[in-house]
Amino acid sequence: SLVFVAVDFIAAMLIRSTGRTLQMARNRSLKSLDLTKSVNNSVNVSAGDTASLIYLWNPWTIITCVGSCTSPIENLMVVIMLHGACSRLAPLAAFGYVMATHLSLYPAILILPVALLLGYGPDTPPTKVFLQKGLSANKIDMSDNGKGTSQKGFGQFSWKPILHFILWVFIWSCYVLSLNSIILNKVGGLQEMFEK
Repeated sequence: SLVFVAVDFIAAMLIRSTGRTLQMARNRSLKSLDLTKSVNNSVNVSAGDTASLIYLWNPWTIITCVGSCTSPIENLMVVIMLHGACSRLAPLAAFGYVMATHLSLYPAILILPVALLLGYGPDTPPTKVFLQKGLSANKIDMSDNGKGTSQKGFGQFSWKPILHFILWVFIWSCYVLSLNSIILNKVGGLQEMFEK
């Protein structure tokens, strides 16, 4: 039971770190779009602190720790995956993804959000703000010289982190399956595991 409490505490710290990373990325993108008034006027409530406290003091989390259920380990792997994606660390995101999908198949549906976080990065401004700022910049540029220019650097999708992620998913999957093969060698091996 103490091990599961430690696992939940680690997950809460990663949630806190991810929240701070996303909040700093939001502030950077708003400042780069010359929306410093929005950054200065916003209430500085740390989303990471709030989310980690809600996670730790959730009655369901406490019950699963007392009951020695494996869901805290699954939650930790999902948090590791999301933290790796927000930090653009493809090996860490892939490790969390492989382990989470190995423990339960439900986290497999998180492949799209992870791919978007890795491809766009956490500091991509919201599309609505980007389009509004881009339209106002185009109107100013057209009135100045008659030619509209578009802002680049934001909202561009990069395939390199996605391919890096896929490579690491393959490596971690092979590693986990080889360990499973060794462990399950005496009881039927991987074939029996996949059948069940």
